[in-house]
Amino acid sequence: MAIVLEILIPLAALAVCIFYFVVFVFLPGHLPFVPSKRRSVAAIIAAAGDITGKRVLDLGSGDGRIVIACARAGAYVTGYEINPVLVWYAHRRIARAGFSDRAVIRRADFWKQDMSGFDIIIFYGVVYAMPRLEKKLRFELHPGARVIASHCAFPTWKPVAQNGMISVYEQDHPYG
Repeated sequence: MAIVLEILIPLAALAVCIFYFVVFVFLPGHLPFVPSKRRSVAAIIAAAGDITGKRVLDLGSGDGRIVIACARAGAYVTGYEINPVLVWYAHRRIARAGFSDRAVIRRADFWKQDMSGFDIIIFYGVVYAMPRLEKKLRFELHPGARVIASHCAFPTWKPVAQNGMISVYEQDHPYG
């Protein structure tokens, strides 16, 4: 029995590690999931300003920690996440935090979603996606809508504020 346990426990641990890597880190065709640090989440919320009552969208919302932080700050929040396991996990975290009435994660490819109904868009940028995302947001967002980008900048849209790796953009006219 002891020999069986000596073999099964390491195999089970290896299986869990492989599952985690495949599902959370590398789902083919998608960006890897990298959890936001508490300090980064706090900086993003601070950059967004007063979000009480605002409609906030988190692109690539992962495990929902930014969505929960925005809901805690008084916003109505939607997250788009393509990974079904992360969507399930985020739903559990949101319910456990008590924000199911003001926060939701949708399994969706954000490239195919209309973002015109949101006041604030939050995302961690990826260099190669920034030109396409800039064009999409400039076309879809209403005047006064804000974009909080972490770690990457848009190629032509000038930020109205910056704090380290976080840039704040504001839509200044309708449809780009």
